[in-house]
Amino acid sequence: MAMQKRNGLLAGAALGVAGVLGVGIGLGAGVAYQSAEATAVAVVDIDGVSAELEEFKARVADINVKREARLGELRAISDRIAEINVELESLTEADQARGIELSIEGGALQNDLQFKQGAFQQEADLLQAALTRELYGKITEAVTRIAERDGYDIVLFDDKSISLNDPAAASFAGSVEAIKSKKVLYASDVVDLTNSVLALMNNEYAAGG
Repeated sequence: MAMQKRNGLLAGAALGVAGVLGVGIGLGAGVAYQSAEATAVAVVDIDGVSAELEEFKARVADINVKREARLGELRAISDRIAEINVELESLTEADQARGIELSIEGGALQNDLQFKQGAFQQEADLLQAALTRELYGKITEAVTRIAERDGYDIVLFDDKSISLNDPAAASFAGSVEAIKSKKVLYASDVVDLTNSVLALMNNEYAAGG
């Protein structure tokens, strides 16, 4: 029944189009057909740009410095917990008061360690996300400037490197998803703006822009 309704709608649409065409032929005879101008299309490998972007490297280095400081703090807590465990194992029954004291300290440190591990991971994720958003915005702004300068109408995300040999595409569902998600099957190097975007952004970053 649904198929019949669909066929009916399609047939109705076809008749409607035919009617419009008939009116058009009657009213617009002799009107020349105008074709749209050719669209200039280019591609940019955003992953390739970000991998060689000097600003990205510098910002990641800053994040890693903070990350190392956080890891050092976690290691200090973990080392102190290990020291407490060693001392607890060496205590005798006569050192019960000391054992209680160490157990309380160790428990507090363990809670502190778990809390800080989660907090530091969240901080790292937020910093990485903020950096990704910021640099993506800068890349798209640079792409826009180059496209307007060089006369490109559309710039696509170059995903030619995505392959069905990737682990994510090992299953049938993964293969279908990989195929459906691809936007660019082929693009000549002539329309690849990756190096132009990278050069523009690195030069401006080096100049303090």
